[in-house]
Amino acid sequence: MAELGALSGLRVLDLTDYRAHLCGRLLADMGADVIKVEPPGGDSARRISPFVDDVPHPDRSLFFWFYNLNKRSMTLDITQRQGTEILLALAKSADLVIESFKPGRMHELGLGWATLHQVNPALILLSIAPFGQTGPYRDFAADDTVLTALSGMLYVNGSPGQKPVRPLGLQAYHSAAYYGAIGAMCALFAREHDGAGQWLDLSMQEAATAALEHVAGSYFGEGRVEPRRGTLHWSRYFRVGKCTDGYIMHCTLGDWTSLVEWIAADGRAQDLIAPEWQDGIYRREHAEHLCDVLDYWVRD
Repeated sequence: MAELGALSGLRVLDLTDYRAHLCGRLLADMGADVIKVEPPGGDSARRISPFVDDVPHPDRSLFFWFYNLNKRSMTLDITQRQGTEILLALAKSADLVIESFKPGRMHELGLGWATLHQVNPALILLSIAPFGQTGPYRDFAADDTVLTALSGMLYVNGSPGQKPVRPLGLQAYHSAAYYGAIGAMCALFAREHDGAGQWLDLSMQEAATAALEHVAGSYFGEGRVEPRRGTLHWSRYFRVGKCTDGYIMHCTLGDWTSLVEWIAADGRAQDLIAPEWQDGIYRREHAEHLCDVLDYWVRD
């Protein structure tokens, strides 16, 4: 007998494009029955490389497979009346609908919150858009690069004194997907108490901003704009170092005594044997020099 996941019994209709596919996958990985609703001709992500054996085909996109793992799929033209009626019929037995259309598009299709809520008062609608459903930017288009820039993520990524660097991958899209899945589960939990569904409005830009764990705290708490630090973690206790055969992550927390004894045994401790280095705050304040010594230790 197959093992049931934490979200087994939950029915999700996934109307998202590639920007928000990960949200439904996270729920599917936890056991939810996620139905990917694709337009005629298939989801646009099916045409994104890489492809199996480098042969382009809608059924061979590894990008599509990764973001839609564990989902079921159906083709439905929701721009047509019959397609809309079928989706509304499916919504009657669904727990959650996820969409990433341009704000207002669901209403234009006859699938807005008021209609879905009338069909199924317990249904939760999660709308994921670049800048949310309201505000002066609601109708602006934006890809992951624009969103990481406007969230501040791009600004703090890179080396000191150098230009900002685009974060690797689809950081804004992924941040939105994680917060979307969390928000959906919070709404499901609330529904256990009052039986009512909710419309969740998620801004990708805000999600990416929220992922910057240290930036807001530094600015609002201390009035400090966080700089680019290279591979030095914002806590100043971790940094990547170069070895002869690759890289290592330095950590200056934990058992400092054993670490410095090890370095000293190799004759590379320099000034780290001084008593002031026993203090964790001192190590934090002098992180660059400390990591430079550690780099010298591990380089060969």
